Amino acid sequence: MKIVFPMKLHDGSEITSVERFWDKLKRESAGTFLMGSNNVWHGGIHLTNENNIWDPTGAVRAIADGELVAYRHASTPFNHTLEPDHDTAATDNANNANNANNANNANNAHTSSTAPVQMDLNTAPGFCLVKHKYEAKEGELKNEMTFYSLYMHLAGENRYTSTYRIKSDGIHTYNSTVGDDQRLRRLNHLARQGAEVQIYNIPEPLVPITGPAQTPVTITPPLIYNGNNTFRLVSYVSKQTGEPDQFYIASQFVEEKAPTRPKWMTQPKCTVKSNANLRDNEVSATDGSSEIGDPVAGILKGSEVLCVTPGKVFNRGTIHYIKVRVLTSKEVDANNQPYNMYHNGSPLNRAIVGEVHWIATSLLMPPTEQFTATIDQIVVCDPPKPIKAGSLLGFWGENESATMDDMHDRDTLGVHIETFIAAADEDETAMKNCIKNQGGLTKGLQYLMIHHPVATYNQSASDAAFISTGATQAAFTSPKFISPNDIVEHTALKYIKVADNAYVMESDPHVTLFSQHDWGKLGITTVDASSDRNGFLERGDLTSITSEGTENFQTIYNLIVNHNDELIPGKIRDDNIATKIHNLIIKYQSEWSRDTWSALESKLQNKPNLLQFCQQFFRAMAWITPEIINNGLSQHLWHMHPVQCLNVISKTPFKFTLQILKNVFTISLKNNKHNTKLQGIADELNRHLEFYQLDTALKRTHFFAQVLQEVGHNISIEESAIYRAAYLKSISSGARQRRYPEPDGRLYVDVHAYSYKIGKTPYKSDGNPLNHNDKIIILNTMYGNRHDLGNRGWNTNDGWDYRGRGLKQLTGRFNYINFNNWHATNQLQWPNDIIDAVNTPDIILNLKYATRSAAYFWLNASSESNPDSNAHCYDYANEASDIAVERITNIVNYQTNSRQARINNFWHLWNSKVLF
Repeated sequence: MKIVFPMKLHDGSEITSVERFWDKLKRESAGTFLMGSNNVWHGGIHLTNENNIWDPTGAVRAIADGELVAYRHASTPFNHTLEPDHDTAATDNANNANNANNANNANNAHTSSTAPVQMDLNTAPGFCLVKHKYEAKEGELKNEMTFYSLYMHLAGENRYTSTYRIKSDGIHTYNSTVGDDQRLRRLNHLARQGAEVQIYNIPEPLVPITGPAQTPVTITPPLIYNGNNTFRLVSYVSKQTGEPDQFYIASQFVEEKAPTRPKWMTQPKCTVKSNANLRDNEVSATDGSSEIGDPVAGILKGSEVLCVTPGKVFNRGTIHYIKVRVLTSKEVDANNQPYNMYHNGSPLNRAIVGEVHWIATSLLMPPTEQFTATIDQIVVCDPPKPIKAGSLLGFWGENESATMDDMHDRDTLGVHIETFIAAADEDETAMKNCIKNQGGLTKGLQYLMIHHPVATYNQSASDAAFISTGATQAAFTSPKFISPNDIVEHTALKYIKVADNAYVMESDPHVTLFSQHDWGKLGITTVDASSDRNGFLERGDLTSITSEGTENFQTIYNLIVNHNDELIPGKIRDDNIATKIHNLIIKYQSEWSRDTWSALESKLQNKPNLLQFCQQFFRAMAWITPEIINNGLSQHLWHMHPVQCLNVISKTPFKFTLQILKNVFTISLKNNKHNTKLQGIADELNRHLEFYQLDTALKRTHFFAQVLQEVGHNISIEESAIYRAAYLKSISSGARQRRYPEPDGRLYVDVHAYSYKIGKTPYKSDGNPLNHNDKIIILNTMYGNRHDLGNRGWNTNDGWDYRGRGLKQLTGRFNYINFNNWHATNQLQWPNDIIDAVNTPDIILNLKYATRSAAYFWLNASSESNPDSNAHCYDYANEASDIAVERITNIVNYQTNSRQARINNFWHLWNSKVLF
């Protein structure tokens, strides 16, 4: 299963491993899984803005493919004014009141010798609940399980307001005090490019400035018309020393940036571009298949519809239909005539707002996004909304807590993330089957566990035999990941490398080699703590916790809690202890299902204000309602640490190997001539597999179906310029137009392209062999003067300089410029690779850049010839079909005569599963 980590890092880079995610996560000061301060139950983790760890935009992403089953999108955060508790009797219990910390630091407040102060606290109640289907398969063998990911404290509608920035450098500003003549007086200050500004609202209608003659008027209207320009009154959001409080600036230099909304909040809205029939919903045909019914209603041009299932198109012959909900239904047509539509002589009812029907896509204008999310309600999605791994779910929201020692509120932004399995019998059984590896899967990542000290061996350099070292390898405290290269077979025995030239024998009874699918052998156990209902894990609760994980839980508890049942600071983040915590799947009541915990009331009995805040907080955040329970969840859930969940569900990453690419470029199977090239391609693709959108077998197959046709089995990464004259005249307008001056008058290609071959040597019409100068002239003739490629005239050498290079034969000056800009924009992917492909285009002959330029084209190019002119190659690589190949070919090489060959390439690679 493909995984994506919920947030990028602070510098915008992606997290590359579960280990690195944990390394960053343990720097968070609060919000640890299992329990928070003072033993309070905590079923998730926190990612906050406190330590500059995560993406400062706060973008939160889905960790895996799934479907959004419920959400709450708030208008504003939950707000509570926390009045100080003056009770001094609670001083002895300062540690108890220190945090009284629920799952998200809501009540992180404690006493101080300094007088407490009133605090205004805000917490975002928004959430998204995503349901996932985990499945691991090897042939007929499989393990499967349904699990959920929860994202709490997502920002509300208050986050989605436009911002305004100064978009240019060196722009003049003007004094905010305007005289009655409305003349603008220039300030000695140039606007700071990129700075965020506040703009002042424009009254409607604009109030004219008036006043006695010669008397300055101090009114500052938000907008001034001056000649052909308008000037806005603005102020810097973060003003620097010496900058004006307010100033005027020409409106065209203020850029509005609308916030990015998650796709789940919107639906494509289309305007009907001509009167259209609306057809019945999908109906069953006699053969059990589905089809679109007959017209049942009509809708007039200019009406609006929402696409109910974006991306799902029903094909009826050559006509494509999409399911829509009627948003507006005009009563009169474009000629102001009343609605009057017929089908086969019978009148059609006018479509009613809210009805759902099918409509031909050709009758709709291009879509715009319409905000359709419900605000301030818990919504159970019917039907659920598809979510892809990495899809934007929202942004971290307010997550403020009080620290009275600092005498101020901590204005924290953050997100609380949980992963859990429903407690229903079938879900619990599926979970436990995965732990036991009921399917018997053996492939994937390999792990080694040594239970007791065992003998070690080294490998002889002369005959590769294994010889005892006389030493032993100590037992492991936890399983160790083993690279495939560290497993060596010799004389029917397997040896596993544990140190430099030190191996253990797999057949040793104290050695266990197992796959990532053996969750139990990885140490994962379950603990049913559902009988504890007070919300605090304490030593006395252990006697009521019964399951195979009880011993592990007791060990963890004794490591992180002292004899007074107080959490030992920092212990819960210790790597050795954390590993044990990660291995627990614990059944406990969700903190989001109630408005208080009984133990909280006891511990905060001397702090009524803090208790009231906690109770109101829980009530505002709760989301497990009867509607949610009716959809398969309950108050009790099997909670799994998100780090471990990401670890065990992640699919073994695909890795290009020399052998895989030899199976793609099959001529290479005959010899090792191209091994260096193929290994260079593999190395570059493996470094950026997901970034290059080559993370599925379908995408890889489509990619190489095109590459094979562009460079051939010989992997020719430079355009040869060896073309027959007749062929050039059939495909190139330049070849048909460029002639030598009279009286010669011959076409350049007739002079310089080849006319025939003797053996493999091409000869021109004058009987001389083709030479290097001929090749330059041919390519300048073909590609020179091509404004669509950005190439200048035939005599500029642009055709030769920007000839086809790389795995996708990048061609044309514009493409080289755009590749260069893309490369610089994504510098974080290759921080030490700074290139200039415009002035040194031969750099693309380097295998690394030859591959990278192909990835650039795959990610960025599009074609007006496709239904979606903005769609890129990888957007169409989501199905195995001729039409998908055709649409990608439209982008890669629209004028090619090799369309069928590219289709054949695809099906050969797909059916042989070379890239699976």
